[in-house]
Amino acid sequence: VQVGSVTQAQTINKDQTVRILTKDVTYTLNPTILNYSIKINPDRTDLLAGTDTLNLKDTMSHQYDENYSFALVPGSVKVFEILADGTKVALENEAFTAIYKDLPVVYGKVSHELSLTIPDATYVVVEYQYLAKGPAVINPGQNWKYVENSVELTGVAGTKTSVGSSVEVTKSAAVADTDGIQVYKVDEKNYNIVL
Repeated sequence: VQVGSVTQAQTINKDQTVRILTKDVTYTLNPTILNYSIKINPDRTDLLAGTDTLNLKDTMSHQYDENYSFALVPGSVKVFEILADGTKVALENEAFTAIYKDLPVVYGKVSHELSLTIPDATYVVVEYQYLAKGPAVINPGQNWKYVENSVELTGVAGTKTSVGSSVEVTKSAAVADTDGIQVYKVDEKNYNIVL
């Protein structure tokens, strides 16, 4: 009895493509706050030759409803550099710019735009919050709102990504448990600098 032999060759290719831009969202209730996190350029690649900065455009959209709205929480925009050892270091407010504006209602949709200038060739994480505002209801489950949030690096192909989520507005943002209100004055050219 003769036992034969078989020769086999295998080629294994591992795709190690790292996405330049990823986005996550979580939310908390009472009041409803959406917490966004954007990871940008984990490979620390020089994405735009001839410049040290990147322009990030983030747009949050939802159906228009006169009883409900969403607004960026003043001072919530934070930009962190992620060092090679994984350490997260906060950038000073003057090291990046953040401009926020409400866009006009178009085809029944309301949009809010956050534009940031961030360093190129750097792994950064951008974190910020939106507050949902509207009347509280007695019956839970009746205040679900769908929001879509897209983000892209201007001038860098293939970086647009979006995340959608349904959130329940559980408490009115107009209710205050304090003896006063807080009014924020921000820099016209950098919304994240509270004056």
